[in-house]
Amino acid sequence: MLKHLMLSAALVMSLGTARPLDAAEACAAPDLDAEGCFDRSCSFCHRDVTRLMAPYADLAPEEARAELDRFLTRHHPPEAEMRAALIDWLLMPEDQASE
Repeated sequence: MLKHLMLSAALVMSLGTARPLDAAEACAAPDLDAEGCFDRSCSFCHRDVTRLMAPYADLAPEEARAELDRFLTRHHPPEAEMRAALIDWLLMPEDQASE
């Protein structure tokens, strides 16, 4: 029982210190693409891109782009150039995303 409690306490302590990288920090590498930025910064909390993008699915592409830009400007914002690349990647049709 004591071993279980100690293991649980250690797990809680390690999870408490884990955090996603700030997008500006995580996405600053010059050779990093939008997918890499998402993997390093966003995927910690947003594991399912399809689910993440569901609220934008019925919007016209330019409307979705504008909504995402407004949101990402306030939500752990990467630099403008990476933010635009990230939005392009998020809006890319699934059949093109793996190419």
